[in-house]
Amino acid sequence: MNSFFTEYDMDSWKYAGNFNFYTKVMPTGFNTCLDLDITKTYDLAKIKGVKFSACYLFLLSKIMNNVVNGNSYHFQYLLSKPEMWF
Repeated sequence: MNSFFTEYDMDSWKYAGNFNFYTKVMPTGFNTCLDLDITKTYDLAKIKGVKFSACYLFLLSKIMNNVVNGNSYHFQYLLSKPEMWF
């Protein structure tokens, strides 16, 4: 397994119940549509030898988990500084 990713122990992970609910009981999905320049993130993923899709999902998760009162204050920062995640 790539050491870039973390494996969670589902018996002790605090979000295991949420994960089970949204993946097994009530699967959900979402769509977004926007123009977004991913060049820096894509290029850095290739340089580091990791898949862009994994980087994209990681950054999207970080953004979604940093929403405060419906606003993601870190959105532009996270996407403009991909090098901080590698």
